[in-house]
Amino acid sequence: SEDEAAAVMPAKSLVSGYASQLEEINKLKEQSSVLLDSKWRESRNKQLLSKMLDLEEPTITAKMVEFLLQDGVCEVLLKFVTHVEKETSKDTQLNSSSDIYKMSYKTTMLIAPDEPSEALAAFLGKRAGTIARTLFEVFRDDFTGSFHHPHRILETLLRYYPGDVYDSLFSDGRIEFRMSNLLRFIGYPPVADMLVMLIALTPVPRNSALYVSSSRHRWSFVEGLSHWILLQRLVERFARAKEYCYIASETTSTALETATSTPACTSTSTSSAMTSDKGVYITLSDHMYALSQAIQDIIDRLSVEDVGELLLQPIGHIPEIVNMLVDVFMDMNIELSLRAISVRLLCFLLKKSADESFSVLLPVHSAVG
Repeated sequence: SEDEAAAVMPAKSLVSGYASQLEEINKLKEQSSVLLDSKWRESRNKQLLSKMLDLEEPTITAKMVEFLLQDGVCEVLLKFVTHVEKETSKDTQLNSSSDIYKMSYKTTMLIAPDEPSEALAAFLGKRAGTIARTLFEVFRDDFTGSFHHPHRILETLLRYYPGDVYDSLFSDGRIEFRMSNLLRFIGYPPVADMLVMLIALTPVPRNSALYVSSSRHRWSFVEGLSHWILLQRLVERFARAKEYCYIASETTSTALETATSTPACTSTSTSSAMTSDKGVYITLSDHMYALSQAIQDIIDRLSVEDVGELLLQPIGHIPEIVNMLVDVFMDMNIELSLRAISVRLLCFLLKKSADESFSVLLPVHSAVG
């Protein structure tokens, strides 16, 4: 009857509503379970990696590669270098700065030893891109580790897997973001070397098969930098270093103490790579000098390569590049030594741009004053 049908309809609607709510509850349970499981796995992986790094001489074995290739494990390992997560005594055994730097150094030497083993090569061959991308997380204001560590790892990756490195840094469209962050710390050794090494592929001999085979990947990377007009960005930061570069106050400069004064990693310098014997305050002048030297090194190396045309063309087509250097030179409010750096850079650009039949002499003494 119609009355019975009318009575059944609300019941069906009620059941359907309960079913829908139950389905939503189950979905939330699954999402919570995945989230909790992910956090638990990361915590477990971190503990396992910490125990491995506590060994006298940790090395990557074939059996260990299986573990390192699991989802998320490589990223957890690199956090010992990037220090993305602040360490506290509540949830970790790393209770002091020396412990943190020690773990960073050991991680670096684990990934980038003097002679990579077959097992390490198998791991790096599958995770080189991930490692390269993650290393750029060190370029942030609160980083208190050593820039020498990511430098050594990047050098190793470029020496053996340059194509993977270039693809990983360019393919996700974040190349400008990464390079901007790097340039903020250009005055901190050896960041300028990292920039030149990455652009010019200095770890690989130019006449090697690897250099040739990686040229397509490198071309795409350099092309991305050319769209950003890298040379202009470098000169902008030189002319307005105070605006673009990271300059810690003298009271907080010790935060990057180890990053600036730690010696280069070697397999025989464990103690020196973990601590700093003196703090280094990076000044405006340090940033400007590093930028000037990096610009010259990049131009010197790229001027003999076909790929260099992509990055060097702006010298003759964008007046702002020269104008910014002239503005620094003419500004009487700027320190004399910084104006002198600008003059030397201008003369260098003039010499590089001039016809070979002309003789351009660089100034022996400062032309300012």
